[in-house]
Amino acid sequence: MAGRPPAVTDYEILRAVIQTLDESGDPAVTTKEIAERVPIKREGLGQRLNAFADWGVLERKQVGRSYIWWVQETARAILRAAGRDRTAEDITDRSIKTQLQELFEVGQERFDLELGALARIDPGTDYFEIEHASGRYQGFEPGTELPLSETYCTTAAEAGGPAGVTDPTELGIEERTVHNEIGLKTYLGTLIELDEGQDRTFFFVSSESRSDSFSKAEYAFHDLLGQGAKHVLEQISNESVRV
Repeated sequence: MAGRPPAVTDYEILRAVIQTLDESGDPAVTTKEIAERVPIKREGLGQRLNAFADWGVLERKQVGRSYIWWVQETARAILRAAGRDRTAEDITDRSIKTQLQELFEVGQERFDLELGALARIDPGTDYFEIEHASGRYQGFEPGTELPLSETYCTTAAEAGGPAGVTDPTELGIEERTVHNEIGLKTYLGTLIELDEGQDRTFFFVSSESRSDSFSKAEYAFHDLLGQGAKHVLEQISNESVRV
């Protein structure tokens, strides 16, 4: 999943789809209408939109030789949580904690994992600190500091994007603190690189084992959530938002 990021992110495309729907007032819109908002050729945009449909974010229907698109509530939930079209009043009324909690809830429902969290990391100093979490989990709460190498977030940091752990023993990492002492057995996370400030990992974990690996669609959906979380962090970087 690592590599050169696209010029237009999935989050930005999703935002363009919803803006087009909202402004047109129509129940569905065409690829051509969406293409007017993003600097992508229609063929490439069509491929990206089809991927959204495969992930369960968009719905599609073929009409003649073209497709029309509309959104599932999941898509609106992601953008609503990430603060699309925020006003000054929104900045005052909605804290970063609230916005992240909404993203956590979307991911927990989609992946059926117990806890969502955002952590500060620094691979250079082996630093890891949980900054926000969707709930309380003994030994793994906001403020918890561990060596990064004792967590599963090394997988996301090394991948530079989404990464998962479903069998720590198979990966040879069963002796890490998160597994051996805290009891976490499943992980799905992604790296958030920030231009200014410390990098983060946005992830979901569970004490329950998962028998099958995460699918490409789940990785892609998680990456979309991570882009939403990055958007939240970037928006508040120069604003006075209560935490």
